Amino acid sequence: MSDPEYNDEVATLSDRLDKLFAYYANPRWDLWKGGSVKPNSTRPFLWRELWGDSWKPGY
Repeated sequence: MSDPEYNDEVATLSDRLDKLFAYYANPRWDLWKGGSVKPNSTRPFLWRELWGDSWKPGY
């Protein structure tokens, strides 16, 4: 819980952060709005080798 003395500053920074994400975030990876997880693998063939041909990256 924040100190009421800083409510205005918290609201201002929260709004700025929301606008920053809205401008720069790729909707494809926005989990809050139906996006999917961004994969961290640059070598999906290794995962297929381990998990089988039916494996697909999460994008």
